[in-house]
Amino acid sequence: MKKKFLAIMILLFIAPVMAQVEQTVGGYNYNSGLFKDPFDRFSVNFPAGWLGHSEEKGGPVEFITCKDSHFASCSIKILKAQDSLEKVKKMVTTEGVDPKKVNILSEADITLDGCSAKCLRLTQEGMVADIYYFIKDKKAYIIQMGTDSKGYDIFKKEFKSIIDTFKFKRD
Repeated sequence: MKKKFLAIMILLFIAPVMAQVEQTVGGYNYNSGLFKDPFDRFSVNFPAGWLGHSEEKGGPVEFITCKDSHFASCSIKILKAQDSLEKVKKMVTTEGVDPKKVNILSEADITLDGCSAKCLRLTQEGMVADIYYFIKDKKAYIIQMGTDSKGYDIFKKEFKSIIDTFKFKRD
């Protein structure tokens, strides 16, 4: 997770540049509005001002934005062969970070588009993250939204609006 926070911080510093110049990096770029997963697994709506990028089609996607000199990000990852929410929780709270520096502020059971899920709010080294995780079709979905602690109040309504629009593809 420390690597994840570092990556988020790096992305947050380059967001103004991304907004001002055309992207020339490889991969896939997305604007705000309705994001449809390229493999048609889900869709989610991002408010105006969010920019997204994915290195590979259907791979993890990262959206970022900036308001009042604070940056926020939302990443969506789908992992294969996960069978336990406890294993996913352990992974999001311990991998790549010093678990002693992670402070879980709250944990809640929720439902995302009919699927049982968990939501963790945690802090680490001045950052606040809302992490939603659940298992569907034996794959773990992790949706992580984060910002610096002073920016959380600025973005919490947008975080909620993003998660409230998350929908699975209907067969």
